[in-house]
Amino acid sequence: MHYDSLLANLTHPDGTLGRGAGWERYIYRAVERFSERMDLWDRWEQIRFGDDEYEGENGDRGGELFLEDHRAEMLAGARVLWKPREDYEALMRMRAVEGHGAFQAEKQNEPLDPEHCLFAESSFRYWDDPRNPRYKDEDAVLRGLGYRARIYGACDPSLGRHPGRGDYSAIITIVKNRHTDRIYVIGADTARRSPDETIERIVQLSRIYEYETMVVETNQFQELLADQLEQALQKRGRYIYLERVEHRSHKQTRIQSLQPLISHGKLWFSRRHQTLLEQLRQYPLGAHDDGPDALEMAVHEALDLSHDAGAYQILM
Repeated sequence: MHYDSLLANLTHPDGTLGRGAGWERYIYRAVERFSERMDLWDRWEQIRFGDDEYEGENGDRGGELFLEDHRAEMLAGARVLWKPREDYEALMRMRAVEGHGAFQAEKQNEPLDPEHCLFAESSFRYWDDPRNPRYKDEDAVLRGLGYRARIYGACDPSLGRHPGRGDYSAIITIVKNRHTDRIYVIGADTARRSPDETIERIVQLSRIYEYETMVVETNQFQELLADQLEQALQKRGRYIYLERVEHRSHKQTRIQSLQPLISHGKLWFSRRHQTLLEQLRQYPLGAHDDGPDALEMAVHEALDLSHDAGAYQILM
């Protein structure tokens, strides 16, 4: 479906030929619900296309090995429209080969108008670009920066409208060169989690990275999660600097502030983080924005920029 086609206009709730034109609107999507572990599918794509490896293998062979060992996790929570015709694994293979944008238009009936998306694909810079890589992996980023590295994290622990089963939450890890203020995204952990699972994942990451600060959004119910996270970190002996932020400004305004940093080469990404990149490309028209939201919090903390005056409370 093209974003400006007659069908798109007829079925779009805000289209000029949409409501009031005498049409009942039904939109069917090949994938009704994506896997709880899209981070594993991101890595599978990187292995399959030669940007990563698994057990010493990459390409089709490495991808198949990875899928065999993680299939149960990678299929957890997924639901498709017509399983006998196209199961989830087949659809994800199609998505990888044809491209995420084409898949959204062809199989999900979610065409995106590039003029209404904030972040252009051409503006992204990748520190692990296979044509001219600056660094091989996140360990190489940290070794390369050495004493200049400062690591920051942020979590958007949104449960959306389904607190019983959890919704996608994003935990973003970035490293800043304290001499140049250039920022590299080295972790983009996006998965469908319960609050307890989100807390446990942050504790795990705190053992891997020496965070300067971890920022957690505390709008509405999330205040309780921040309290529980503080207790869990202290119980495990992880004394990181934790900040809570209650946003008062509009989300789109905050996320849009990343645009000049990306365009001017101050914010670099990894091709491994396909879910985050997809959410940025589709913003603000995509279904999810937890990745961009957490990225904005981490970047603004790293650059010591103000989110909302008086909104921060220091926990530790």
